[in-house]
Amino acid sequence: MMNVKQKLQLNVLICIVLFIVLAVFAVRPLFRSIKNASERMALEKAIFSALKIQTASLDNFQKDYSANQPILTQTKEGFVDFKAPVDFIEFLEEQAFQDNVYLDVLPLVSFSQQGDPWQVLNFQIIIAGSFVECRRFLETLENGTFLIDIFQFSIERINQKSSWLKRFSGLKTGDTVYKFNLKTFSTNEQ
Repeated sequence: MMNVKQKLQLNVLICIVLFIVLAVFAVRPLFRSIKNASERMALEKAIFSALKIQTASLDNFQKDYSANQPILTQTKEGFVDFKAPVDFIEFLEEQAFQDNVYLDVLPLVSFSQQGDPWQVLNFQIIIAGSFVECRRFLETLENGTFLIDIFQFSIERINQKSSWLKRFSGLKTGDTVYKFNLKTFSTNEQ
C-alpha cells in the first residue's frame, strides 16, 4: 500500500506530465497558429498597401491621360511600320536633301532578341558630303521622332583614289563618308 508521501509524489508527477502534454499538444500549436495568422495579416497588409498605391497611381494616370495624350501620340509615331517603312525612308531622304548630303539606304536582315516587345528593322545608312553637313544630318536623325539605335559606325575621308567618288558623283576630295548600321523599332507583327 502506498503511503501519503508516495501518493503526493505520484499526484505531483501526474500533474507535471499532464502540464507537459498540455503545453506540447495545446499551447504550442496555439502559439504557432497565432504566429502564422499574424504573418499572414502582415503580408495581406503589405499587399493592401501596394494595391492602394497602384490604385492611386492608376487614378493619377487616368486624370493626366488627356494631358499626356500628345506625348503618347508622339511616342507612337516614333515606331517604324514593320511591313512598310516608307515614312522612315522618306524622312531620311528629306533630311538628306535639306542637309545637302548624299544618302544610300540598304535594308539589313533583322533579328529580334527573344523576349523583345518590339520588332526590329535594321538598315545600313551611307551618307556623304562635307563634314559639317553630315554632322548636321546625324544630329537631326538623333533628335528626330523615330526611335533608333546606331551601331557599327565608321567615318572615311574622301581622297582622289576613293571609290566613293564614282558612287556619289557630286563628292569632292576632303568630303567625308559616314557608314553606319541603324536599328529601328516597330510594334507591328511580321
